Amino acid sequence: MRLACIALAALVALVAPASAQDARDRTFAPGRVGAIVKGKTRPLDLARIFGARNVQRATMDEPGGGEPHPGAYIFKGTPSALTVHFTEDGKSIRYVAVLGPAWRSKEGLRVGTTAAELERLNGGPFKFYGFGFDYGGQVFADGAALAPYSIFVRTGGDDAAAIKALTQPEVEISSQHPAVPRAGLEVSFIQVSLGP
Repeated sequence: MRLACIALAALVALVAPASAQDARDRTFAPGRVGAIVKGKTRPLDLARIFGARNVQRATMDEPGGGEPHPGAYIFKGTPSALTVHFTEDGKSIRYVAVLGPAWRSKEGLRVGTTAAELERLNGGPFKFYGFGFDYGGQVFADGAALAPYSIFVRTGGDDAAAIKALTQPEVEISSQHPAVPRAGLEVSFIQVSLGP
């Protein structure tokens, strides 16, 4: 009997910390952001995974416009910040937007990644929409490390002429454009799809 109690206690000790370990995971991959896994994690699971005080339900806007929909902020205002976007009925997760620089893919993609680093991850130049409209900064990359994600960049520098040169709404601009390094282009957020 005593051996059975010890075995049960050991099993509980091994299983119980799993969600806490998952909550500390700051990696993402196609179909997964930390402990949020496509087809397995539901909106109701977020408070259990990350702690209720770290989850703030809200009405979310689509990047680039679109209809408001239910979602949640996770670790809002911290280096681990995420937004989780739900289906209209609030029962499933469509995608997660990685907003904080603490999150990384195994290849090294993160918020704050520079244009030069994106080119390296992509295996060559990429294109992005010029700034000045809703989808400004959306990246078009076909390398294996970047293609599974929707990536947006922002300007991180203060060279006004370079930023102006990249402010071309609805125009695809190459990462090889001479203004890119001077504008300090860097990743602003990364969308990871979890929906159908």
